[in-house]
This record gives sequence, C-alpha cells and structure tokens, in this order.
Amino acid sequence: WPGNVRELENALEYAVALGRGQTVQVEDLPPEIRSPDFRDRGAAGARAERAESTRRVPPASSEPPDPEEAPIRAALERNLWNRS
Repeated sequence: WPGNVRELENALEYAVALGRGQTVQVEDLPPEIRSPDFRDRGAAGARAERAESTRRVPPASSEPPDPEEAPIRAALERNLWNRS
C-alpha cells in the first residue's frame, strides 16, 4: 500500500460502503486509488523507504567491542535508561 494507514482505512470503508457484493473488488475502490499514478507512488515510496533503511545501519566497526559496554547497557535497560 503506497499511502498511510488512514488512507488505506478510508479506501476500504469507501469500498465496503459502495461495493456491490460480499467481496471488495478493484472497481469498488475510490477512482484515485485505481489510477496508475497512485500505483507508481507506491513503487517510489518503497524505493525511498529501502534507501532510508540502509542509511540507518551503523557502519561496521573494525574495533573490538568494549568489554564494559554490555554490563553498562544492561544496567541502563534495567533502570529504563534513568542514570540518576
């Protein structure tokens, strides 16, 4: 789905309200969703999301892990990151 969750919910409510039958058909969806432009927006959005997700990956470190990090992190998580 190329839009947000509210758009999906609205489109499905529209289709159910105006649909003819037990099953929602493509023809029951709002006209703007059936357009090729809407489908293309999804492909572009998916590409952008993949590109964004790769930017969030931290670079690999050549340094060995800090032996003090694990116990400190565990203590912070136990205390909900409260350092007082």
